[in-house]
Amino acid sequence: MESAKSVRYISDYKLEILFSDGLSAVVDLEGELYGPLFGRLKNPDLFR
Repeated sequence: MESAKSVRYISDYKLEILFSDGLSAVVDLEGELYGPLFGRLKNPDLFR
């Protein structure tokens, strides 16, 4: 199983994740931020 080596903020709710095998991916988490734990991150200032 690969693990994340680094995470970089791109914009809005997008992050670039670099994995231990050298693969990188950009993920948009806007639609995933809900509920009591992650809902607060809908505030862009907190997400950064």
